[in-house]
Amino acid sequence: MKNWGLAILLLPILLLANTYPKTEVIIFGTVHEATDNFDGEDMLKILYQLKPDVILFEHPISWNADEFSELVPKIENPTLETIMVKKYIDGNPSVLLRYYDIENRNKYYIETRYFEQQKEFNTKLEDLFNKSESNDSISHLKEQHSMLLNFDKLNKSLLKEYPRVINSEAADSICAVNVRHLIASYLKFTETFPELKQFKGFIISQKEYWDKRNQAMAKNIIKYAEEFQGKRIIVTTGFEHRYYLRNELKKSQKQTFELKEYWEHE
Repeated sequence: MKNWGLAILLLPILLLANTYPKTEVIIFGTVHEATDNFDGEDMLKILYQLKPDVILFEHPISWNADEFSELVPKIENPTLETIMVKKYIDGNPSVLLRYYDIENRNKYYIETRYFEQQKEFNTKLEDLFNKSESNDSISHLKEQHSMLLNFDKLNKSLLKEYPRVINSEAADSICAVNVRHLIASYLKFTETFPELKQFKGFIISQKEYWDKRNQAMAKNIIKYAEEFQGKRIIVTTGFEHRYYLRNELKKSQKQTFELKEYWEHE
């Protein structure tokens, strides 16, 4: 009888827990520049369709999100998502905006000469392949490099796709495989060509920072999901991050939030 009495007492609590709105987290992969298949109006339409309570934006978490509207006009070449999120926030001032990217992101890129080193590496690699005498080992590496270039083209072709395609499991798989094989192959090239040995540390750092950054982003998203319980949270991110963030959130997904796709609300 005591057990039955306890169950009756707990029943309203259990019913309330099941009916209370659950936190929704939507990882929305975007492109940084408008295309024929994905432009500002497409993004704005999706935002109005989702009616988010909170928008998480890909700026370092330490920046002041309250200054977003004042910051955007000062940006020389604002991205598509920057312009459209500002437009949506301006029209819906009750929506909360928060930043979730890793601390000191820009500092890392500057101090490592990230983009300059990447360009130097690719230029030297192409030059080495053009000058190298053909043998079985070099031919195999050339084939591997050619395959990487083709896969990278496939990855970049997603930039021209519709939002639904970009935000799909197929696109996530392409991005994941591209990153994994690109890093592994680049390390192999630095070990094969003495002329590329100087880039080995950079390639290793590139991989480590990719993991570190995405894991920090996912951790911050989870923090906001716990803070804004019962709310719908949309996370805008460059589409190449989407697979990583979703995988990290799936590992941590508990009763506190549900991971959704934007098109589930169409």
